[in-house]
Amino acid sequence: HEQISNYVKSHGISENAFFLGAFGYTLAKFNGTNSCCFSTGYTGRIDKRLRNTIGMFVQTLPMTCHFDENDSPEILLKEIYNDYYITKQNHVFSYGELSKQYGFNLDVSFVFQATLLSDYVIEGENLEFLLQMDNICIAPFEFMLLKNEQGYVVDCHYFTEKYTADFVQGFLDSYVEVVCGILSANKLSDISLVCKKAETQIHSFNETDVPYDTTKTVVTLFREQVKKTPDQVCLVYENKQFTYSEVDAITDRIAQYLRSLGVQKNTVTGVLIPRCEYMLLCSLGVLKAG
Repeated sequence: HEQISNYVKSHGISENAFFLGAFGYTLAKFNGTNSCCFSTGYTGRIDKRLRNTIGMFVQTLPMTCHFDENDSPEILLKEIYNDYYITKQNHVFSYGELSKQYGFNLDVSFVFQATLLSDYVIEGENLEFLLQMDNICIAPFEFMLLKNEQGYVVDCHYFTEKYTADFVQGFLDSYVEVVCGILSANKLSDISLVCKKAETQIHSFNETDVPYDTTKTVVTLFREQVKKTPDQVCLVYENKQFTYSEVDAITDRIAQYLRSLGVQKNTVTGVLIPRCEYMLLCSLGVLKAG
């Protein structure tokens, strides 16, 4: 909370621009690109006469995010800050009318609300603010970041026919990593999207070492499997299937033919063949021959 506040002050940007930039960067990386488009909310109170007016003036603004991985986070955030300010100046052009006229619809929405959770004083009376969370979702993916005295709260809604809970959680985890990364990274490419928990899980996928009998060869292990499941499918290529016993018989014939040509143990044997089922059959036949 304090780190972010100090960062935005020292770089001459708003808190909203900071979180907008982090969101745009995360979204683009999830798309596998260096640019993205999304919508965001705006209070609609650019006119000073509306500051003390009670009413709903909120508008939707289209946002774009473009970046170079070699740029510093500061460059990205300042571009977002300037683009957001320019877009606000043109708020008289309705987002709804623009989307109809030009045939676009942004499926992802981001909103940062910095003061919504504060109580209000009107004519000397303190009005308590109550946050009403509902399940109404207009855009396929809606990301709302709320600020309170303890820190920040994320309220995320999404279409379940388009996104899974695991995907959304992964996006949230990456967003947090990007927010933290911006505070310390010299270049955007230095920012990691993978949290420690996910990184540990990824490394665990490669922990496949298991104890095994080093005295047995691949051929020995294959023949043991043939005895256990002779009629089970062993090899599939396009619309062709071969059982373990069929593969065993074919590779035996290949091995016998190779021996007749002089192939024996430690003979280097190359296989040149188009991509087909015989890539595996020939390789196993060569092993059997030696």
